[in-house]
Amino acid sequence: MTELPLPSYLLASSAGLLPTQLLNSYLGTTLRTMEDVIAEQTVSGYVVFCLQVIISIGLMFYVVHRAQVELKAALVTCEVELEAPLVSSGQPDSGIDVV
Repeated sequence: MTELPLPSYLLASSAGLLPTQLLNSYLGTTLRTMEDVIAEQTVSGYVVFCLQVIISIGLMFYVVHRAQVELKAALVTCEVELEAPLVSSGQPDSGIDVV
C-alpha cells in the first residue's frame, strides 16, 4: 500500500502510539477501583475517584484535540506544497518546455 519500508513504519507507529499507551498504563495502575471506593464508603474516597475519572477524561480529550490540530496542520502544509508549482508559474506545468 505504501512505499515506506517496514522497519520505518514499525518505528514510527511505535513512537506515535507510545504516549497513549503510557497514559493508559499509568491511569490503569493509579485509578481506584469501584470496589475500593465502595468498601471505604467515605466522601473523600468518592471525591478522589471522581477527580481521577475527570482527569483521565480530560487527558483523553486533550490528546485527541492535539492530534487533530497536528493533523490539520500537516494537511494544510501538504495542500500548500501541492499548490506551490501552480502559484509560482501562474498555471499548471504542462510538461512542455517553451524556448
